[in-house]
Amino acid sequence: MVLEHKKARIIKDRVFTIIIIGLTILSILPLFHITIEICIRGLQAIMQSKLDFFFGVPSPPGSSQLGGIWPAIIGSFVTVLLASLIGIPISLLTSIYIIEYPKSVLSKICDKLALMLTEFPTIIISLFIYIVVVVPMGTPSAFAAALSLTIIMIPYITIQAKEALRSIPFTYREAAYSLGLPRSKVIFTIFLGIARRGILTSILIGVARALGDTASILFTAGAATYSFYGLFGHAGAIPLLIFKFIQTSYENWIQLAYGAAFILTISTMMIILILRLLIKEVKL
Repeated sequence: MVLEHKKARIIKDRVFTIIIIGLTILSILPLFHITIEICIRGLQAIMQSKLDFFFGVPSPPGSSQLGGIWPAIIGSFVTVLLASLIGIPISLLTSIYIIEYPKSVLSKICDKLALMLTEFPTIIISLFIYIVVVVPMGTPSAFAAALSLTIIMIPYITIQAKEALRSIPFTYREAAYSLGLPRSKVIFTIFLGIARRGILTSILIGVARALGDTASILFTAGAATYSFYGLFGHAGAIPLLIFKFIQTSYENWIQLAYGAAFILTISTMMIILILRLLIKEVKL
């Protein structure tokens, strides 16, 4: 009787294990298929255009030539860089304030607001910046797009940096303050150094989130296709180019969209790998 119950349990365990593995494979297959499709078609587009893919402009619709995505690359670089320069300091200071002054009303508001913004539709942020910045300026611009991406980045960096700072053992805090050092020096010299792996990871998440977001810059960048018109002029971006070109019926533009998607995917993966390789351990 005991052996029969044991065999029944073993059979049930194996059946449920097989079901879970099968469901996992089914959930991964679409992502795997999309990734393979992007890699194959993206590499084909890059090999066809060669260096012109990175330094040229898109060829006219329906052309036998592909051209390149240089305006989109420079547009993404400028907008994400400007968003990082604005968003990272704000995010780090906010996370420090939340950890160091947890009972403050403002601290609690910032904490709840950061959590709320991670679930906020990015298209609403784009419309907000459009009304507040684009309409008064009279034109979409890289600056307006950067502001949209800043709002996207801040909650992700704030939440992750907050958790990194919270993970610092209390004994380290006691030891740092027992030395008689000013609070600002303890925070910016010791605590940020100890938590730097988590902080850099938070920055990575924020940058990757901003790099691949389309909706937040849909109404703010201007989607320039053939040139970059400066910080306060129309700007393109890789996600916008993909969104625009993949919907057309022109084969050369569709190929460019796949090539751009491949570059975007590889860029995000490379950022993650580089940071993981550079930050292997925490040195006190």
